[in-house]
This record gives sequence, structure tokens and C-alpha cells, in this order.
Amino acid sequence: MSYIAIAGKNIYYEEYGSKEKPTLVYLHGGPGESCLTYTYQAQKLGEFFHVISFDQYGVFRSDAIPEEQKAGVKYHVELIEQMRVALGIESWIPLGHSFGGMLALLYAHTYSDHVDAVIYDCPMWSTLY
Repeated sequence: MSYIAIAGKNIYYEEYGSKEKPTLVYLHGGPGESCLTYTYQAQKLGEFFHVISFDQYGVFRSDAIPEEQKAGVKYHVELIEQMRVALGIESWIPLGHSFGGMLALLYAHTYSDHVDAVIYDCPMWSTLY
């Protein structure tokens, strides 16, 4: 359980499993739901993957989004990419649940060179960014 500074924001994240295994980044639902909801899944997935699970910007243990700031889906995708770079991960597998599915889709489209596969878990497709 740690914090990482991304673009001047403190983002809370957790790691599970060995760094020798393929990395999976768990993108939780919401917006507004914490990675805390997915601790059991992250632990189990950690038996097969190196899992990064984090509270998205503006959620629970990560920094709050100031009222005057616009932080839409594209902004969150940029933060996810900056997190990948800061953690020194060459490529990973986004697993997106609900709202996280939309983030996973846009991330994979934008940063396909750093995506090994994408997993959608009950994705939400209906929100515009």
C-alpha cells in the first residue's frame, strides 16, 4: 500500500503478486468507487499476475479533485499512463470494471503499444467523455 505522485497528485495504489509475472492494472468502477472493493479479487489475481490496483484521482485515499478542475475520462487515462511510466512498467493488461471498462477501452486505444491485452468486466459503454 503506497502513494505515487503523478502530475502533482498523490494517487493511492496497492500491489499484489510477483513483479516477474505479467502486470495487470485493475481499473475500478464508479466513478467514485475505491479499489478497496476489489481487494479480494486483486489478491486472487495476484496468484497469476503482478496486480496494480489504485484509487482513481478524486476517489477515497487519492487526492480530491478541486471543484474548479475538469478531470474527465481522457484526463484519467493520461494519469494511468503516467502511473505506468512512473512505476517502470513496460506494458500491462488493463482490467476495467464498469466505469473502469471505459477507461480501459480508451487507454488501450490511446496507448496500444503498452497494452498486452484488455479485460472487460461488466463494462459501462454509455458515458461520453
